[in-house]
Amino acid sequence: MYQQRRLAVHVSTETYSRLQCTGDLWRFICELQDDKGCTPVTFVPQMETQLVVERLTEAVDVLKQVESNLRTSSDEVWHKRRPDGRKIRVLIRASIISLGEIDTVKQEFSADVWLAAWYKEPLLKGKKHREEVDWDDQWDPRIVLFNAVSIDSHVKKHHLILEEGDDVPIVQQSNRIKATFKEPMELFDFPFDHQELTIQLMSDWPIAQVEFGKNMGIKDTIRIDTFTGSHEWELYGHLLCKAHITGQHQSTSHQRYPLYDITAHVQRKMGFYVWNIAFIMFLIMALSFTAFSVPPDEPADRLSVTLTLLLTSVAFKFVVTQSLPTISYLTLLDKYVLLCMIFQCLMAVQNALASIMSNAWLFDVISMAVLAGIVFFTHLVFGVLMFIKIRGTNKRLGQADKEYLMATQEATDSLNETVKLLAKVETNLRKSKDEVWHIKRTDNRKVRVLVRPSIITLGEIDTVRQEFSADLWFGVWYEEPELKGKKRREEVVWQDQWAPRVDLFNAVKVDKHERKYDLIIRKEDGMPIVMISNRVQATFKDKMDLRSFPFDYQNLTIRLMSNWPSSQVEFAKNMAHKDTIRTDNFVGSQQWKVYKHLLCQPGATALDQGTSQRQYPLYNITMHVQRKMGFYVWNIALVEFLIMLLSFTAFCVPHDKPWSRLNVSLTLLLTSVAFKSVVTQNLPKISYLTLLDKYVLFCMIFQGLMVAQNALASVYPHTFDEISKAVMAVVIVLAHFLFGGYALIQICCTRTLLEGVGDEYLDLCRDIKEYYQKINSTLDSSGFTDEDARAIHSPRKNGVKRLGQGLLKENGMDAIASFTGVCRALAKVPFVGVRTAASN
Repeated sequence: MYQQRRLAVHVSTETYSRLQCTGDLWRFICELQDDKGCTPVTFVPQMETQLVVERLTEAVDVLKQVESNLRTSSDEVWHKRRPDGRKIRVLIRASIISLGEIDTVKQEFSADVWLAAWYKEPLLKGKKHREEVDWDDQWDPRIVLFNAVSIDSHVKKHHLILEEGDDVPIVQQSNRIKATFKEPMELFDFPFDHQELTIQLMSDWPIAQVEFGKNMGIKDTIRIDTFTGSHEWELYGHLLCKAHITGQHQSTSHQRYPLYDITAHVQRKMGFYVWNIAFIMFLIMALSFTAFSVPPDEPADRLSVTLTLLLTSVAFKFVVTQSLPTISYLTLLDKYVLLCMIFQCLMAVQNALASIMSNAWLFDVISMAVLAGIVFFTHLVFGVLMFIKIRGTNKRLGQADKEYLMATQEATDSLNETVKLLAKVETNLRKSKDEVWHIKRTDNRKVRVLVRPSIITLGEIDTVRQEFSADLWFGVWYEEPELKGKKRREEVVWQDQWAPRVDLFNAVKVDKHERKYDLIIRKEDGMPIVMISNRVQATFKDKMDLRSFPFDYQNLTIRLMSNWPSSQVEFAKNMAHKDTIRTDNFVGSQQWKVYKHLLCQPGATALDQGTSQRQYPLYNITMHVQRKMGFYVWNIALVEFLIMLLSFTAFCVPHDKPWSRLNVSLTLLLTSVAFKSVVTQNLPKISYLTLLDKYVLFCMIFQGLMVAQNALASVYPHTFDEISKAVMAVVIVLAHFLFGGYALIQICCTRTLLEGVGDEYLDLCRDIKEYYQKINSTLDSSGFTDEDARAIHSPRKNGVKRLGQGLLKENGMDAIASFTGVCRALAKVPFVGVRTAASN
């Protein structure tokens, strides 16, 4: 047997409690608590001393790691206090690049945000370049997203700015963040509500050390064109920013911390809910009055009409509830729907009481007048409430607009020298060692960049979210005099060279982006020409109009943008190649027809579309697709037409049997409402009515009129039936003539437009081909100036391939219209050959 061994290890009570659960091979027994708060520890006799020592060593190492305040990873920035102890004022400037989905039930929204913070740093005196600073060892304002629930990406960049006459450098910290934020949202006024979406920034330093302030040099901006939820919300083009501090309940300590709120305003588009829910409920409720056409001495027939309509309302509410927010309180739309159902219940009570009244006719008249007054009064109250709420919302948003304009004007009128400097700083900086460092040109000349795109695969088209995906290849060409003397692409360090910085302006998600560089030497003057090939797989945002759905067509545009302003870079089309799109691998070919042409045209951004007050060059690549409407015509429109047409079968029932007639009409109406509730899930959920929505609503209104006619036929002569039948037939013919004519005109105009654009595109391509065939023997180089038009060639396996001829400017003409003129100019220009030093 082993002799009992005792090992007394003095540890603190807190450490002892942590060591209690380090393993099951030994246990600790507390024997004595001395005055110092330490506990002698006895190990189990069966354990070997060496094993005990090893396990204790491991436990001590774990405790050291837990109790020490170390960084959790090698990438985490070590934040240390300032040695000078001074309070730092940090200027903030925000720009929301893309506002994502707004979930009012979860009370969350997503956003792609660009943030910049500026502060003076006396500890960096003597530093002139950002490369001289080890930013991980420097003081940091420790800006965090206070109300973020998840962060998809966060890219941080630093820059060092020197002001003339001041040796204290200014640090600029740029942040590109994609995250989901939490925001309390009130839905009492749904669907007439508006929401304030706030992004809260907080410094982990208390207010005694850091103070936030607004950068008055540049206005805060938000891009409306990239808003993902534009089908349901209207986004206002202003941001309201203010600095404040945390409350006592918002901090885990007794200290208070600086906050900076960035608030965007959105207002809900209520058209979908008004037309597809409120209007249908009103129609069902109004048809409850048709029960009065049944004699009061037949309560079973009367109640059958009323309860059928009530059942229709309950079934409709059950279906539409899936499209409404699930919350604990009643919204304005919930109150209206419940009011309609309560009214139908009152109507059922009236039908029951009418059968036991001595003077049923008088009771019916009084009841009808009272119920009609209730309907009128309640709708008047709802209308006034809607008007007041909409007016109040518009007033608040107008006030926010005024505050934003006042802040913008103040930023323009009261700039100090420091803020002026900060406003001019470039923000597209290197984020890591592998990132390309974009430098300005030493010659300060404006560079003309040729672009040639090719759509390899067009992916899914989401007309509700107004997004589409694509696999895109595009090449850019430009002259680079600074590379004279270079013969091969391997001789060039591309990260140290100027680049056009072409980015995807309207991309909401980039899955892949690969770049390849090539160097081409022109023999005529030895001018190097840089070719950059880009392969991109991304999802893009574009505005789509669905008013003619399902007979609509869409223009899908990919926008390329240079991060250099228009004063430094200009886009132009590469005239030597036609832009192409592959249609054989189109993902949405079952629903869309894609046309085999691309329309490309340069442009420029608006002042409110960038993160600064400058315009940037754009290059628009537009595809055309037309919807195949067969599914919607045969599965929705035809079914609704048949249900509506069957309403005429009610005329086969004698007019003196109103209940039997109403039974037919109400059954068909119930069928139509149920069918619409189901197919609504397959239709675009947008704020306005599409052509198909209008047709379905017309069918339901027609059936409602048919129910009203059946009720009135019991109190009017037999001739009323004949006149009503003729009028109803004429209404159907005229309505379908209008709908059919509009649809036919829309289809013809769309096809004519797209085929005309395609024919023009093909004609221009043929003209280019003919002119190149005439000068093929001498066509060897391409001009990159405004005085001549030369063509560049690059050797491939099958011979010479033209790279570009589009750098010739044509005053007042766009890229497509200038094809023929440029080609004619080509025939008059002397050409010399070029050779390619290296290819991709």
